[in-house]
Amino acid sequence: MDVSIVARSGKKAWIIGLSTFAFPMVLTILSSRALKSTLLADHKDDSLSLVAMLHATTTFHGVSCFLGDLKLLNSEVGRLALSSSMISGSLGYATVLISFGVNQIHPERANLGVFYIITMCAVAQFVLIKAGMGPFVSWMIRQTPRGQPLKESYLCYTVLLVLMCAFIGEVCGQHTFFGPILLGIALPAGSILAATLSDKFEGFITLVLLPLYFLACGGKTDLRSLDAATAFACALMALIGALTKFLAAVVPCVLFFNMIFRDAAILSLILSTVGVLDIQFYSRANQLGLIDAHCFSVMNTTSIIITGLISPMVQVLYDPSIRYISRKRQTIQDEPPNGELRVLACVHTEEQVPEIIDLLRVSNPTKQSPLGIYLIHLRELIGGAAPKFVSLESGPSLTSDSITNAFLIFERSNESVVSVQPFTAIAPFTSMHNDVCTLALDRGVSFTVLPFHCQWNSDGYVVNSPKIREFNRKVLSKAPCSVGILINRRSSDAADLSVIEGAISTPRVGVFFTGGPDDREALAYATCIAKQPDVKVTVVRFISSMENIEDEEEKSLDEEVISEFKLRGVGSKRARDVYKEEIVMDSVEICEVIRSMENSFDLILVGRRYVESPLMEWNEFPELGFIGDILASGDFHGKVLALVVQQHRYGGGKERDIGGSSRFSDIDLTHQTSFTPLQGNQKFAGLIT
Repeated sequence: MDVSIVARSGKKAWIIGLSTFAFPMVLTILSSRALKSTLLADHKDDSLSLVAMLHATTTFHGVSCFLGDLKLLNSEVGRLALSSSMISGSLGYATVLISFGVNQIHPERANLGVFYIITMCAVAQFVLIKAGMGPFVSWMIRQTPRGQPLKESYLCYTVLLVLMCAFIGEVCGQHTFFGPILLGIALPAGSILAATLSDKFEGFITLVLLPLYFLACGGKTDLRSLDAATAFACALMALIGALTKFLAAVVPCVLFFNMIFRDAAILSLILSTVGVLDIQFYSRANQLGLIDAHCFSVMNTTSIIITGLISPMVQVLYDPSIRYISRKRQTIQDEPPNGELRVLACVHTEEQVPEIIDLLRVSNPTKQSPLGIYLIHLRELIGGAAPKFVSLESGPSLTSDSITNAFLIFERSNESVVSVQPFTAIAPFTSMHNDVCTLALDRGVSFTVLPFHCQWNSDGYVVNSPKIREFNRKVLSKAPCSVGILINRRSSDAADLSVIEGAISTPRVGVFFTGGPDDREALAYATCIAKQPDVKVTVVRFISSMENIEDEEEKSLDEEVISEFKLRGVGSKRARDVYKEEIVMDSVEICEVIRSMENSFDLILVGRRYVESPLMEWNEFPELGFIGDILASGDFHGKVLALVVQQHRYGGGKERDIGGSSRFSDIDLTHQTSFTPLQGNQKFAGLIT
């Protein structure tokens, strides 16, 4: 739990949180009183009010686990649900603890001294954890160097503190969870200690202890001995609690915040879920004798029914990727020639920084066509329940984040033509793509750069990250703009160069053109690069001798683009740029041509998807397409950067024609009937921090 969420919550989260706490609590308790005086008038047990209170409570833990299971933690509705449940759950948790203390007073003697003792013990335990255990835990975290594992002794101390807090809470008449929850709040979310605890114990607790606990709770559930009145009353309390929480969230969302009813209903369903902490409250109340076994059985059963119904309903009704469908195409090809090119750069680790900055450096930022970079540092959520998305203030001063500093130095060295806005996103890999797609949509980004999931070192060893690969696949399928996967086949020594404040070496850029919208987008990006006077661009077009393209419109667009390259190159001064056609019969010949040029370029641009053709066979990396797969294969030995481009196509519609306002208007390539050999083997200037 990160209690700073409450401080960062806006007016919307506060109103929804307060509404989902107060409205269900009041109505369910009043309903329980009415039922007690009518249907259960002959029953001496007065536990129905506590049953109503427990059903009216929303727990942050239950909502967080529910969103995590459905991979909705960092969706728009998911973030609002987390903030609202933190507020509502904190108030509900405090109310339940007070109720437990009050109900432990003997009804005949009405001795308030017991309540005062329980309350004072709870306050003393809070002070002990806050003033004693909290600083000790923070000291252990500070003693662990960055990037180093936590000492086993520190982990043992933490486990002993947890058991001690649980024991003190039990002795003082509080819930066993009271002390450990306070200690967990004192523990910094996302710290090395929190991450180590999750890594060491989460699997054992989730796969062993929790199933055993649910088995024990199920063993206490006996529906055969229930009387009809008690079963009806408890079930009605569960229904009233769920409905009032639903209405308490829907009404303010629709009336005050102009939220569409569909999203408001989904938010309400999420806040109505029941989790393991709710079951713990039921079990604790039964253990203290505050509710009988009959009520406990009905409450467990209704919890299973409510969550079992809500989960498939949310899965069917809510798809966060729907909002990423853009009404216009966000591509490099459609950008005006003198407009700002907005690029979203995604970075996971420091090793990925030089290759992305090298790519951005040759993108030809000028005062007439500046480069707007939105940097998002992606970090996996470990040791925390709530994702974070933080916007960092860009300015002349550096930060404590070396990745951000590298881009700020790049901005400083290209003043007035490059602007950098850094962000940090901490989320599970399963839903991390939501942050990237949302940022690209909100900022009108035309191109998103993703690092390839494989990294090669100087010895040729490949470091593979399946999580990053799955993340890239999701961005490719959901992104509201064009996307490029950047493959770094250079050795680590080639990237470890110092910062270059002025001009860079002459890069050699190659474009392998097969046809289709993705290849046209790659060509559009190469056009931006070709406007630099010190860049050499080579376009190699593969033509199949057996090809039979059925889509005449796509073929016509390809021919038009190539024709513009040839015509605009006539009489130009850019004699260094090259256009070449290669006649090939199958994919084997394509591989041979590419490998013959593997040391001819510093940067290679290719499209990801292609029109149906006999040239396409099988891929090891389907997300890269055919030629991209060749560039990432172990048989390719070129020390190059390769960018695999996918063009954004909204609504599945056909691509618009290339007008005079596109970046192709200033293209300047020389058509040559034969390939001109390239000379030199200078690499881009790298950057480290």
